[in-house]
Parts: sequence; structure tokens; C-alpha cells
Amino acid sequence: MRDRLKEEVVDSLRVGNLMVLLQIGSMPHELTLENIDLFAKKVLPDLRGHWDDEGWVNHWWPEKLRGAKAPAEAAGVAAGGA
Repeated sequence: MRDRLKEEVVDSLRVGNLMVLLQIGSMPHELTLENIDLFAKKVLPDLRGHWDDEGWVNHWWPEKLRGAKAPAEAAGVAAGGA
């Protein structure tokens, strides 16, 4: 699914921002958290920085956060992770 998302949406439509729905209706809270966790660990790392080599700048992203480490990366370093 991740590869299909990357090829059919990000690459073919040249999408730079995704809005994902990781919770639907009365989905249990625990399942929603699991979806968010899986998306963050299995999908985002493959998509993050996809357009960096083209010099694309997201002008909608807050200026102070441009170039900042991703929250997950920063938390891993702060917690003594890799």
C-alpha cells in the first residue's frame, strides 16, 4: 500500500502534502493510535524528503520549522535512541 501511495499519488500527481484519515467514525481509540503509529513508522519515513532533491519549499509550513528535525527524530535523540 505504501508503494502504491507513493507511485500513484505522490509521484504521478506530484503531491507534496497529504491529508490522511487515520480514524473513521466510532473506531476504537486504541486502533486509531495504532493506525497513527503504523503510518508514522512505516509510511512517513519513505515519503519524508521525497521532493528535497528538487529544491521544493513548502511556503505554507511555518518558517521556524523549515529544516527542523521531525518530532519523532528529535524525540528519539532526546530519549537516547538512534
